[in-house]
Amino acid sequence: MRPDRFLARLEKRFLSFVVYSSNPDACTEWKGRTDKDGYGLIWVRENWRRASRIAWLLAHGVDPTNLVLHTCDNPPCTNERHLFEGTCQDNVDDKMQKGRWRGSAPYHGPRPKKPRVRKLTDEQVLAIRCEYKSAYGARVALAKRYWLRGTASAKVISMRFFQVGYAGELTNGTSRPAADRTP
Repeated sequence: MRPDRFLARLEKRFLSFVVYSSNPDACTEWKGRTDKDGYGLIWVRENWRRASRIAWLLAHGVDPTNLVLHTCDNPPCTNERHLFEGTCQDNVDDKMQKGRWRGSAPYHGPRPKKPRVRKLTDEQVLAIRCEYKSAYGARVALAKRYWLRGTASAKVISMRFFQVGYAGELTNGTSRPAADRTP
């Protein structure tokens, strides 16, 4: 199909879903299918496309290379006067300026690590290691019996997480062995 015939048929289908107002500066509401965020959707060449992108295509004759953003902050609006092309950073700046940012606290660097919580007692760790060395069971069976994930049981067995201290007690790898501790 020739591009001009394709655009003419697309425009006819597009306009069947749009409700125009008598005021040219008012929002033109999309009455077709919408996504979870309220943006209009239209089926074009085996894909759902956002109606605002198609409005931009029909108004300017070229497919937008970046995002199509709204000055009116009305997701179903398809008025080409309310649309502008911008990058992801432009979109973030726009919503920050207008107070529409619903995220968590602003990023202030990496979160502090949570302290490791030991789920197993020293006796359980020693029992897991002894049972694994014997012919009793596989690592997966041990993980199920002690309510561990497979990776946690592997760390217990390979002594990467729970290490045996000098005095025979276990440490979690972050604290010093018992012989180095002061009373």
